[in-house]
Amino acid sequence: MKKISIEERLESLKAILSTLEQEETSLSESLALFEKGIKTYRESLEEIEAVKGRISRLVDGELLEVDEEELHE
Repeated sequence: MKKISIEERLESLKAILSTLEQEETSLSESLALFEKGIKTYRESLEEIEAVKGRISRLVDGELLEVDEEELHE
């Protein structure tokens, strides 16, 4: 399964927000989109926190080797 990039998640959140702002969106569709948006938001936060931790370890000199696979994720 392909990992979704943070940029793709942000685009998904923008699309969800745009749809939710439309008056013709039904209540059930709005709720489903809201749930999807919350899930996407939380996944994005987890990834951001992981990156922040990695940067902190790099700055502190704890991480000396760069994993080539992680660079391409």
